[in-house]
Amino acid sequence: MFDYEPVSIPIDAAHPDGVAMLMRVPAPDDHNTALGLERFLLWEEQQLADQLYGYNKTEFVCGRLALRTACRRLGANVGPILRTERGAPALPLELTGSIAHRRGWVLAVVDWARNGTLGVDVESLPPSAAIAEHVLAPEEIEELAGRGEQERERAVLVRFAIKEALYKALDPHARRYLNFDEVIVLEESADVYRISLRLPPSEAQRYRPIGFAQWWGEWIFASARVQLELDLPALQKSDRTPDSQA
Repeated sequence: MFDYEPVSIPIDAAHPDGVAMLMRVPAPDDHNTALGLERFLLWEEQQLADQLYGYNKTEFVCGRLALRTACRRLGANVGPILRTERGAPALPLELTGSIAHRRGWVLAVVDWARNGTLGVDVESLPPSAAIAEHVLAPEEIEELAGRGEQERERAVLVRFAIKEALYKALDPHARRYLNFDEVIVLEESADVYRISLRLPPSEAQRYRPIGFAQWWGEWIFASARVQLELDLPALQKSDRTPDSQA
């Protein structure tokens, strides 16, 4: 389907200013291709990659290459993309980005941080048989009641993927792991999902999360964006004057 080169995919509905790049990851036994891709890392990234082994190293390499390509498409030239102390890609303050891996593919998304922090996840059908009981909150179970088996499987996987994406988007602010039952994902319109946070009011009121999901056959691409309450006036102002943004 794709060669070993990041390919742009459309995400306009979710992040109009953002860029997403999908990249195929070489098979575990394709050592020559994996070594060839490593040559495109910056020196500092190579030092970080050398701390990993096997397929984890190959996924790291492809994730960095895809994310750097996304940054370039966005119009941002970045240096080495290392890791934050929380394990996320370390980008300049004006950028927000996320990486996800699944079954031989890596997806990287980047956007301007003024639009809120981003998280992304990729999953594929069929979902694990036990996923619903671990992922769904009572409100979500009620919303999905009465749906056919196939429709329910897809709906459960969407909610799982959006929650995984949200954890990445929220982590720079909350700086802690969230349980699945602390996040409620309810369908709002086509590809757009309303997210409620079951957190202490003083914490929950700080965040304005929203989720997005797009299907490609058996694959689901999910993303989440989190804006801080204090950032909303600035975001609204910047939206009125896009030409002033660099």
